[in-house]
Amino acid sequence: MFIVLVFVLGGVFMSCAQLPKAPVANKISHQFEIHGEVVTDNYFWLKNRDTPEVLAYLQEENQYADQVLKTEVSLKETLFEEMKQRIKPDDQTPAYQYKNYEYYTRYEIGKEYAIFCRKLLKPEVSDKSSEVGNAEPKAAEEIMLDANALAVGHSYYDLYNYRVAPNQKIVAFSEDRVGRRFYTIKFKNLETGQVLPDQIKDVSPNFEWANDSLTLFYVDINKNTLKQEKLFKFNLKTKQKTEIYFEKDDLFSLHVSKSLTGKYIFIGSSSFNSSEVQYLLADLPEAPLVAFLKREANHEYSVFDGGDGFYILTNDKAQNFKLMKTDYNRPEKSFWKEVVKHSPDTLLEDVLVFKNNIVLLQRNSGLALFEVIDRKSGESWFVKFPDPAYYVNFSSHAEFDTKFFSYTYTSMVRPVTYFSYVFSIKESKLIKQKEVPSYLAEDYQSQRVWAKAQDGSSIPISLVYKKNKFLKGANPLLVYGYGSYGLNMDPSFNSNVISLLDRGFIYAIAHIRGGSEMGRYWYEQGRMFNKINSFTDFIAATEFLTDQGWGDKKNVYAMGGSAGGLLMGAIMNMKPELYKGILAAVPFVDVVNTMLDESIPLTMVEYEQWGNPHKLNDYRYIKSYSPYDNIKPVNYPHLYVSTGYHDSQVQYWEPAKWVAKLRDQSQTKNLIVLRTNMEAGHAGSAGRFTILKEWAERLAFILKEK
Repeated sequence: MFIVLVFVLGGVFMSCAQLPKAPVANKISHQFEIHGEVVTDNYFWLKNRDTPEVLAYLQEENQYADQVLKTEVSLKETLFEEMKQRIKPDDQTPAYQYKNYEYYTRYEIGKEYAIFCRKLLKPEVSDKSSEVGNAEPKAAEEIMLDANALAVGHSYYDLYNYRVAPNQKIVAFSEDRVGRRFYTIKFKNLETGQVLPDQIKDVSPNFEWANDSLTLFYVDINKNTLKQEKLFKFNLKTKQKTEIYFEKDDLFSLHVSKSLTGKYIFIGSSSFNSSEVQYLLADLPEAPLVAFLKREANHEYSVFDGGDGFYILTNDKAQNFKLMKTDYNRPEKSFWKEVVKHSPDTLLEDVLVFKNNIVLLQRNSGLALFEVIDRKSGESWFVKFPDPAYYVNFSSHAEFDTKFFSYTYTSMVRPVTYFSYVFSIKESKLIKQKEVPSYLAEDYQSQRVWAKAQDGSSIPISLVYKKNKFLKGANPLLVYGYGSYGLNMDPSFNSNVISLLDRGFIYAIAHIRGGSEMGRYWYEQGRMFNKINSFTDFIAATEFLTDQGWGDKKNVYAMGGSAGGLLMGAIMNMKPELYKGILAAVPFVDVVNTMLDESIPLTMVEYEQWGNPHKLNDYRYIKSYSPYDNIKPVNYPHLYVSTGYHDSQVQYWEPAKWVAKLRDQSQTKNLIVLRTNMEAGHAGSAGRFTILKEWAERLAFILKEK
């Protein structure tokens, strides 16, 4: 339920007369009573993981998908090659500096996974931060971790995170070989190249080093609920594991981080409405945790070390957050002093506190922007950007005392570009633009338009198309949406979309309520008892686009993944005639049953997003939109559904049950396909090329061959 998936597709279908017979799932009545209602779930049996009946059914669905998509095989191969050719086979990220090394990631031709590297810097460079972050290296490249070698023999491999110890002699890294998101933390001696025998199994990939380079703080996962609930420390020398803190509240999860100054380890406990921070000195890993400020209802905050005190990003009496500061020994709110005041129009999303400057990541009118503050003079100014719709974010930083900050910039027509912003001259210096072979940005056009919601709210929409393919009111249209968890679906570059645009599609992102594009209010208006706004916003955005000529009304497609799959299920029930085809990736569609079952991973943590259906009012509201519970005998559009058998966020049985019930109720012979990846989880395949095969099938599902 947590993770955002952004998939893209488009087109038309096989003749219904040519279709083989679709699988028919057995109906086995399962009844339960809730709030005086008797609920019947005929496909409850699909929850029986690993049973012969379930495995046989999923296999039958995959075979059916193979059969009905057989005529699109050549198109799928063509699309795969197109998308693959847009990936530079030997790409490399810009380096970032940490102490006397620069670190970077690169890829080799024909290989699926990243190689994590570093180079020793010249002494005069490592003594101080370089001007723009491209310091000249002294030594040859050192390969710290080669994920290609580590993945050998495994059908799925994800090297999710790594942290180099402060002495830079040991690297800790986390890997998942199943896709279930249970990670194993391992250690490698960077001097000898030996992977140590020490392993920490079935934990979160979130961990940080103490300054002794022996103690690792990590977060353990509840094996049933997947909640990040225990903080441990592990000593590489003594091999001792010690539990430090247990989060008792089912609504809260733990996260560990380290300050940019390197002085503090922060332990955050957070729910969707509240947070609490504890900390200790990174030099004293044996010291007890110190509470910064006890959790309060509806108060979210995070803490940063500024070298002269703590800085607090807080929504206390500030819906869009503000930045405060206090002395190290005075965490109480009565001692806080305002650094950046609250703005009703601008959301303060994130902060980087450097020795001489503060950089704010903000959002105004749906677009992200940077404000820079000189800590000495108090002067502030904004960084400017060229496109009408774009996305910026912080890049990697590991140094507190720096002359620049790094960021990435992208738009729907501009590939990811890396910049260093030099504080002294107030200018951005180009470091690198991600190379996209055979792509010409000048052939494409992005725009930003606004639709009206049912209640009159203005919904921002970002769209892109190929200039010489645009015909007003005649282009096939693909609309993407998410609208949950306050996450923003920003107008960033996606090279796979080019295959659609080159075939005449217009691609649009509807920034609906439930995200935070328009501020915290936008998020609050799209969750809990306001969730219906997400669905009506998406429908309003779609109708606006076609009314304004941004697409052919007879060729409209929609797509979303995870909680965006919930969106797809809801709009299908509410207005099925609006869409010709829909893609739902790992869709969260069985909302009532999932939120009633506290044994399912993440259920209780999610109560603050959707509500708790054990409460009558919550139950009634959730049931009013839950896609699985609102299927009815209507003409549903063509549908492609994907899931992962090892998915821990949205269990495979949700889309499986949904497809079975849709097939039983749909009044048309429109194609409904369920594709289950039996070797992956929520994010699908992990390799940079293998995941393109999944994209290619989705694209081919509704793309007309030209």
